[in-house]
Amino acid sequence: MLNNVSKLLICLLAVFTFVSCTPIGEPETTVESFTVPETTIITTTTPTTTTVATTTTQAPLNKRIKFLAVGDNLIHTYIYYDAAERATALGNDGGYDFTGMYDGIRELVGDADIAYINQETPLAGEDFGYSGYPQFNTPREMGTNLVDMGFDIINIANNHMLDMRDDGLVATIDYWDTQDVLQIGGYVDEEDYDTVRYYEYDGVTIAFLSYTYGTNGIPLQNKYELVIPLHEDEAIKRHLTEARANADFVFVSMHWGWEDTFTPNDEQKHFAELCNEYGADVIIGTHPHVLQPIEKLTHENGNETTVIYSLGNLLSTQSYYRNMVGGLVTFDIVMTDEKKAIENLLLTPTMTYYNNSHRELSLYLLEDFPREMVSTHGAQVNKHFTYDTLVEMTRDVIPEEYLNLSSQE
Repeated sequence: MLNNVSKLLICLLAVFTFVSCTPIGEPETTVESFTVPETTIITTTTPTTTTVATTTTQAPLNKRIKFLAVGDNLIHTYIYYDAAERATALGNDGGYDFTGMYDGIRELVGDADIAYINQETPLAGEDFGYSGYPQFNTPREMGTNLVDMGFDIINIANNHMLDMRDDGLVATIDYWDTQDVLQIGGYVDEEDYDTVRYYEYDGVTIAFLSYTYGTNGIPLQNKYELVIPLHEDEAIKRHLTEARANADFVFVSMHWGWEDTFTPNDEQKHFAELCNEYGADVIIGTHPHVLQPIEKLTHENGNETTVIYSLGNLLSTQSYYRNMVGGLVTFDIVMTDEKKAIENLLLTPTMTYYNNSHRELSLYLLEDFPREMVSTHGAQVNKHFTYDTLVEMTRDVIPEEYLNLSSQE
């Protein structure tokens, strides 16, 4: 029989054999195989209460961004003649100075967080020769002026984008690519065309899409892989679907409608409804060279779209007073924990002045336009008008709820 000491030794040996799974002579790998990475250790050892505290102490989302948009910057020959004379007077012979022409709106543009403009005419460079109507090419000093003024979004999709043919469009796109702006409407190939452009401000992402009804019958020469963003239902649906999935807001620039017509046509109505259905928040309309109404559309799916059918001209030397009044639209892009919305939309009418020699080009807010200058306006030679004519025309087109216009005494 085993004595007590022997029994004890046998028990200890059994216990040792049972708990030891590593063969003698082989390295022990258990600890190395199950070592937890340092970052995981930090995460898992962080008390749950810390995560909850971080979430509950975040500041409420409250973003309000000031947006501004103006219409066609239509640079006729007389405008850059005037700019050349101003540059010469300042000692810059051979240059162009457009800055003073925009003084009437410069502060408003600079105060906006994001500012949009339709640059109607190409900026292809001096090698193409400068020209006005009907096939435009504008000195690039205009681009410098717009950037210095504070414009952020430059639209070039319009009926004049091929005035200098394919080479001129490429040169215009190349120019804007050197500037600190977002160029929309000019696409170097299909991939570029199908790549939605986004603009981020203060953590809010806005998608910008751009289309034109045509190019005055001028076709692409197929020298490059350029794409003209024409009004096509399927492309618009495709782009809006992608933009809606990736942006907080979606803005669509539409060059559409009939020139010198104050009422949207059926094509405009169709594309406005299409954009509304597929999620556009705002449509910025250009091309008619006169003001057209503003309205809000609501689709049965719940989408709401603010449609600005036409902002008219910003600067031009067109011949009739109806073309001299344009729209400067401002609104707030609002994003909070409870809502995303477009609020406080107002259209402030602008007025372009030039004298009988098509000089002294200058922009005013219509309410600030000196009444005594009406009689010397160069457009008087085509049809007589008064200051009250301009106000009445504007009030007939723009709904009162959106119109920012104080009557002069």
